[in-house]
Amino acid sequence: TDIATNAPVEIASINMPISVPTVEIQVIEVAPQIEATQEIQEIKELPEMNIEEPITISDLAAQINHSPRWLERNFKSVMKCSPSNYYRELRLNHAHSLLLNTNMSIQEIALASGYQSGFSIAYRQCFGKTPNQMRKGNKRDF
Repeated sequence: TDIATNAPVEIASINMPISVPTVEIQVIEVAPQIEATQEIQEIKELPEMNIEEPITISDLAAQINHSPRWLERNFKSVMKCSPSNYYRELRLNHAHSLLLNTNMSIQEIALASGYQSGFSIAYRQCFGKTPNQMRKGNKRDF
């Protein structure tokens, strides 16, 4: 319409293809994402309280009424690592602290960190030294 007269204005038709970029719109579900974050924050405290007796991923998932797959997927999204890796690092850091700050035997440290077997291998993979090497390199009097 002509602004001055408010009369319809004819526009000549030109047959030229017009390229219009498409924009993909991603719908983000905020409420479930926030709920998942809160549940993950709560569930990550359980392994911290149960270092001596490891909890399975299935048991953790059951605590929040979700499947193990849901827990794996959402835990990784929130924490940037899998629940099993998080739990392993938590246990190994606990063991490392005990190794450097107590006179407990390595077997006692392994058990106190939830390892029935495989402790020395896991420790070396994480810290680059076996527990014996680490203790000898950081010898303290207790």
